[in-house]
Amino acid sequence: MISAGRLIGLGCFVLTGAVSPLACAHISEKDGLPDPLTDEISTRLPDQPDAFSNLDAGNDAFVPTNPCSASNLCTVPLPLDHKLHLTSVWGSGTHDVYAVGSDGSILHYDGAVWELAQNGPNTYGPFMTQSVWLRRADDVWIGDGNRIRHGTGWKGPTETEWTYYRYTDNGTVSAIRGDENTVWVGRNTMAVGGMALDKFDAWGDAGPTKRVTYGPGRSIITAVTSSPKEVWFIGLCSAPPQPAQDCAFRASRPLTDGGTSPNWTIEEHDSRSNRLLFGVWADEHAAWIVGEGGTLRRMAASAIATKKFERIDGPVREDLYGVYGFAEDDVWAVGAASTVIHWDGTSWTKISTPFDDATEKPSLRAIWGSAPTDVWIAGDNGTMLHLQERPE
Repeated sequence: MISAGRLIGLGCFVLTGAVSPLACAHISEKDGLPDPLTDEISTRLPDQPDAFSNLDAGNDAFVPTNPCSASNLCTVPLPLDHKLHLTSVWGSGTHDVYAVGSDGSILHYDGAVWELAQNGPNTYGPFMTQSVWLRRADDVWIGDGNRIRHGTGWKGPTETEWTYYRYTDNGTVSAIRGDENTVWVGRNTMAVGGMALDKFDAWGDAGPTKRVTYGPGRSIITAVTSSPKEVWFIGLCSAPPQPAQDCAFRASRPLTDGGTSPNWTIEEHDSRSNRLLFGVWADEHAAWIVGEGGTLRRMAASAIATKKFERIDGPVREDLYGVYGFAEDDVWAVGAASTVIHWDGTSWTKISTPFDDATEKPSLRAIWGSAPTDVWIAGDNGTMLHLQERPE
């Protein structure tokens, strides 16, 4: 993996359709104690699953010792080649869940079975579908290479209809999240000075409407909307020859008119880490970021003005790729080696999985749930875990 910091030069700016640099320069401080791991530089890019080395492994390369663990996390069979990897999972409810991944894979769960979309040959290069988001069943957004794919509801593996918005450059769509009629799209532009963040109002007959492009920066890795007036991003903020560095950003707009002002302000918030950052989740109480080497950081709503995340101790040193929660005392994170941990408001605890005693443990990449008793976890080698009820 790549260590050392990321979005240098994105200190503070107001978004009004064009980027207007303000006179407020905020340099991310990496103060406090050093991370418990050494800060050697590695070479893995954050958007390339490290289990790709197992692409040629047989379907039995990752075999759970039991279908369910003591935590009630159970493996779920999918109509997917085990050589393929899942990168994102999201839904609008218990009977409408999507998962996407490598080779353009798109799966849907209707409350009873998972089905695989029959998309035909992938003619757009070796891209994977990296992000799926929906708020309603009839408004599905998927990052599909250098395109945004949109659906108006699942009608079956071959019957589901898709429309597309294609970017003219080669930057791939890496993150899609929204709230109400505002959808944020982050991209991996890999170009110095590239514009990696777009905001759309909705998807119309001719595609997404009212595109506004923001922010210098080479890549947006992940994003989450905590409310109609607040969005959090993790982005790659350095440029060669500097080592890769991730930064955390908060986009917000004034509370005037109920927080519907068109002017968004983006500010960097100090992650107090020089590790790679992979996941972010937030609600009205706090924002959480997770990353390399078990990195866990929290920004309480009451501490927003400090622009500094709080270091939180965790029980693992495996990389953490995804985080999702339901309340300030109910947050989950997932990562390498089938790692699952849970925050109860006081501390993080490692959760048992069906792979605990397996010889090989797939990385878990994404997590989403419709409720605390309905949690989905997706990962490498066609792995899908489901929590249907809490353990006693």
